[in-house]
Amino acid sequence: MNVLEAAYINLPRWRIALVDLPKPFRAKLRQTEGNSPNERNYILSTLVHTRWNKATAARQLNWSRMTLYRKIAKYNIVEKRNPPR
Repeated sequence: MNVLEAAYINLPRWRIALVDLPKPFRAKLRQTEGNSPNERNYILSTLVHTRWNKATAARQLNWSRMTLYRKIAKYNIVEKRNPPR
C-alpha cells in the first residue's frame, strides 16, 4: 500500500505503470505470476517433494517459514502419517 501511495504522490501521470514501481516490488510480483491457480495443491506438492520439510519447502516457494505455516493453517493441510506396524 505504501508503494502505491508513494507512486501516486510522486508521479505526475494519471496512470501508474509497472515500470513506475520499485524494482524489488516488480521482482516479487513476477515471482507470484508463476504460481499455480490452485495454491493449496501447489503447497501440497512442494511439501510432498520436500518430504514435509517445511524450511526447505518455504525456500522452494520463495516464502518465509511463517508464510508457509499461515498458508498451511489457511488451507487446513495436515500431514497424514502411516500407523506403525
